[in-house]
Amino acid sequence: MFTTTTQVLGSSETARGKSWQWLIGFIETQGCLGIIKRKPHGAECLSLSISRPLKDTQILYHIKCLLGYGHVKLSTVGKYYVANREALANILPLKCSSGGGWFAGLIDGGGVFLVTLKHNPKAQEKKNVSFSLAISQAEGFVLGPLLEKLGGRIRKNGKDHTFIWEVKEKKALIRAVRLLKKHPLRTKRRVDFLKWCKALELTNYKSGLRYSPNRGESLGWKTHQQTKRFPTH
Repeated sequence: MFTTTTQVLGSSETARGKSWQWLIGFIETQGCLGIIKRKPHGAECLSLSISRPLKDTQILYHIKCLLGYGHVKLSTVGKYYVANREALANILPLKCSSGGGWFAGLIDGGGVFLVTLKHNPKAQEKKNVSFSLAISQAEGFVLGPLLEKLGGRIRKNGKDHTFIWEVKEKKALIRAVRLLKKHPLRTKRRVDFLKWCKALELTNYKSGLRYSPNRGESLGWKTHQQTKRFPTH
């Protein structure tokens, strides 16, 4: 993870591109763009704010380093805020490539890794295990590229009127995992991802599947070594 603006500016074009695309995806799920009036002349100015729980405020400082401007305030939640024209001008003209960096940003902002257990009617002592990946978004069209790239379906949540992209097909999930291994998550959702991968790998191994989340290599052992640091309770 980049820690200073100098590191971002001095990094390769590929690394900078991944960081910008991640930021676009994250802003699309967590950012709030608005127009404020500055005193004393009342001039209108574009602003960006992002709020996160206190346990995940490190990502706000990371975003501040990426842009080089803004402020982070800590209260009941953490909030990043910027109303700098130069900083926002660097973001708004960028076009989303719907690539892995953008996908990782969406996951970091509003993704959920799910493992569902259901009773097996043929054997009561056994349970059927299913895996899925979901992303919630206020605007459905933002999720469109995910349908083209990974499949799945988009449905509308009647409770809060948001749109949810969800994929359950195993081969599509493997493609998603490969993207997230190439474009790592930057928030605490990375811990959820590692645990989810571990469960997915173990299920694949026991069911005799020929593919795994790591292009045929065993992900279970490597993931297990990383998740040992994180308690499950």
